[in-house]
Amino acid sequence: MVEGRSIPLYRCTPPPSKESDMTSLLSPEITTVPELTDRCDRCSAAAKLVVVLTSGGELAFCGHHGNRHRDDIVRVAERIQLEEGYEWAGK
Repeated sequence: MVEGRSIPLYRCTPPPSKESDMTSLLSPEITTVPELTDRCDRCSAAAKLVVVLTSGGELAFCGHHGNRHRDDIVRVAERIQLEEGYEWAGK
């Protein structure tokens, strides 16, 4: 702490690197599974796709939010699991 203020020792968003630039140019691996049991992280509806992020972690989306955020999902995804029968706009 400096004079009653805390100074963060890290940035919330790391600066872009050559590796992250290359990752965004690659298409994520897309697989289909018979059924997903996750809930959408935005609205808690039944998930239709699960995204494994290149930075680590997972996000689940219902059909509506999956299609709405398709460009961002493709940009940050390492792998995407789609529920069988779901027509994703990003595919």
